[in-house]
Amino acid sequence: MKILKGLTILLISLIFTPGIINAQTCSNEDRNRLNRLANNIRAEVSFYTGIIQVPNYFTDEEIIIEPYINREIDFFSIEIFNLSPELRMEVINNNDNEAKNFAYNDTSNGNVTFQTPDPFKTTRYTINVFGNEGLCQDLIRTMEIIAPRFNAFIEYPVCQNEGRDFLWCQRHLTTEREIDVLEFFDRVDKYLEEQEDVEEIEEKTSILSFLLDLLRYWYIFVPILLVISGIIVIIVIQRRRSRLV
Repeated sequence: MKILKGLTILLISLIFTPGIINAQTCSNEDRNRLNRLANNIRAEVSFYTGIIQVPNYFTDEEIIIEPYINREIDFFSIEIFNLSPELRMEVINNNDNEAKNFAYNDTSNGNVTFQTPDPFKTTRYTINVFGNEGLCQDLIRTMEIIAPRFNAFIEYPVCQNEGRDFLWCQRHLTTEREIDVLEFFDRVDKYLEEQEDVEEIEEKTSILSFLLDLLRYWYIFVPILLVISGIIVIIVIQRRRSRLV
């Protein structure tokens, strides 16, 4: 009797368990719908120019110097658009692993903006998008975005003139590597030397290219030169004859 009872329970379990498991998972239809909604989410970096106060390192005993001076720099923000009520987001700052969580009610019609913590540091963000309804709470999509940093070296004269195309002279930098002033000048000196070599090579290449073009199209240039030379000779002869007369 006990054996029969056990077999009955086992049979019932085999019949009903798959249905219970399926009822406790997100359906393919719902997941596909959430995928479409998640694919509409986009993230951008924006910036605005503001003023900060920095220490004034100029000193003169005879002049009253303000301890701080105003400096114009760029501040950066992350803008995320199109979060729907069926989704939520976790935004992780990979520099310090600080996480921000946003549901639709935390946004302005699905859009959210926040400022990066330090304008002088490149910040990499990971955006995880999850389902936010019923049984669909799993990770749906992951995105990454990098907020650049303001380059403090941009104000050096070399960055305004011959070094303006140098990587470390750009106003915004996405590299996470940081260098000090000494390394900056070492790098910019090396860059300028390389540029001089490049210009010299380009000049030699230009002259060589011109000579090759002359050789390639000699059948055009030679007759023209002969005609011009002939005209010059005729003019010179006529002038000499006119003087003799």
